Amino acid sequence: MRYKHLLQEARKHFDRYPEAAEGISSASFFEQGGRWMSIRLQELRGQQTQQPDEVSSFSFYGWLKYGLCCAGTLPAAAALYLIHPVVSILSVVVFYCIEAGFLFLFPLLIDKRPAPLAGSIAMTHRVGFLNAVTNVIPIALFMLSGLLNVRSPFFRWQLGCMAVLIWYIHETRTRL
Repeated sequence: MRYKHLLQEARKHFDRYPEAAEGISSASFFEQGGRWMSIRLQELRGQQTQQPDEVSSFSFYGWLKYGLCCAGTLPAAAALYLIHPVVSILSVVVFYCIEAGFLFLFPLLIDKRPAPLAGSIAMTHRVGFLNAVTNVIPIALFMLSGLLNVRSPFFRWQLGCMAVLIWYIHETRTRL
């Protein structure tokens, strides 16, 4: 699926469920984000929504995911800096290449799938690594640009998360 279509579908969902745009206002943003994503996934599947039982693993996996992304990006930035300081900005691509492997990590955690890290990497492989990266980067830029909106800085972030959930549902339906 293409990122534009995914973001359009996310916007349609928010139009149907305006409460989906509730803010995230906690220091435990991975846990709160996990709850939010779990409810949105239930809505997308047409299920009756209820608060998830357990989301404590979201903090662990969230920090692990972004820690790995940063751990890969920093050496790339340093190496590119040696070429020329301006070129080091390309290390952002490394960050998103690593993140693409964990694209479906949180939905897999919500679905309580075994080995969610390996499962996410396998799903990324099935959708195609280049496909994942070329869609993740525009979605991420869209999400990050929303942080500049002082009135609702997380709205685009939520739309991007919703787009990933829609992509996940599409991939799991077509792969059964």
